[in-house]
Amino acid sequence: MTHCELCEVGKKWLERKGYVVAFSELRNILMHQHPDVIGWSCRGVSCLIEVKISRSDYNRDAKKPHVISPTVGKSRYYLVPKGLIKPCEIRDGWGLLEYDGKRVHKTVDSPEHLKRSVNDECAMLVYALRNRR
Repeated sequence: MTHCELCEVGKKWLERKGYVVAFSELRNILMHQHPDVIGWSCRGVSCLIEVKISRSDYNRDAKKPHVISPTVGKSRYYLVPKGLIKPCEIRDGWGLLEYDGKRVHKTVDSPEHLKRSVNDECAMLVYALRNRR
């Protein structure tokens, strides 16, 4: 499975969970963070998903500023192929979603983050909606 394919799996998972606006592989040079998948519910609650398809990719993420101190996502998850990462290896503040080829399983729940940058999220959402065609 490719990174792009797993991003689409994550986007569909968010939509099934009630996130009415969801994007995969959203890129904007003006933003500090480029989420693999992000979605918002009708209540304005956001969920960020970082997709990893290899251990080396997950390990490289450890020093990235958006992992250490994320500014978006009330909930934050890693989405990986089943068995790639052990639940005990998940970084503080993150949850774990595993894809077994058919379904996404929530292995570790994400804590809710009260401190987040609404400005970053609004800028991201406006950019995504403006460029959606």
